[in-house]
Amino acid sequence: MAMLLNSLSLDGDAEIRDLCSALGSCAGVPARLRLLPAPSAGQAGWRDGAAASHVIFPVDTDWMGELTFDMAGETELSEAGRKAVQALLPLAGSLLSAAQERRRLKASLDWLRDHNMALRRRTRHDPLTGLLNGRSFHAMARLMSRQPLQKRASALMLIDADDFKGVNDRFGHPAGDRYLKALARSLRDLCRPEDPVGRIGGDEFALFLHDVPADRDWREVMTDRLRARLRQEVHLAVGPDCQASVSVGIAIFETPRGDYATLLKEADTALYAAKAESRASG
Repeated sequence: MAMLLNSLSLDGDAEIRDLCSALGSCAGVPARLRLLPAPSAGQAGWRDGAAASHVIFPVDTDWMGELTFDMAGETELSEAGRKAVQALLPLAGSLLSAAQERRRLKASLDWLRDHNMALRRRTRHDPLTGLLNGRSFHAMARLMSRQPLQKRASALMLIDADDFKGVNDRFGHPAGDRYLKALARSLRDLCRPEDPVGRIGGDEFALFLHDVPADRDWREVMTDRLRARLRQEVHLAVGPDCQASVSVGIAIFETPRGDYATLLKEADTALYAAKAESRASG
């Protein structure tokens, strides 16, 4: 039989199902069981109606149990049936109280789980862009750089927003935040879901890619794709007058790297060379 608790079905609770079955067998008619807030349940005791008999009984300080017997033409329960049911009411109250406590405990555990997940996310992710923060990105990239390469090469990309200070000065800091979010979206669009991408500094980002070609053409293609995507995103987020540009440094490796610091330095050196080239051409 269905048992309602705070308007939620507990059909899956084996103890409650067994209790309803036992109470129905004692009474000789089907039984339904639910919880009612104590203030609105009224006094404990029996109440007979034309179609059903009810008995209200205490569960705890906040709740009362209501047991309903569908009479199906009978005027009232037999005396023997009432006595048998009455003898089981303390057990019914205990089981309902335990079921309610399980509900409270589950709600508390669900809240704690969600709260802990939110805390873990805040400690691992950049609050503005939602990307991994610097510490989390480098920890993940360091681990991935040591793994055996299954197919082609892997790459560590460092990305720096060109003249980001000028964006803030000209369009304001809220626009600067939108610019950084646009860059984050562009990077996510560039990589696969399993590729870590992070904001490792104010206007500095990083991306780790597996299974990439180990040639210079690929680097140029990736850089061009990122710049084109960024221009589209910044046009929508900040406006057509905001000129979006990034410098990109890429370190490609074809065998596992035990020294992540050296790999990071290679990408950083490539980034500074790209920035110098950008300044010279700009």
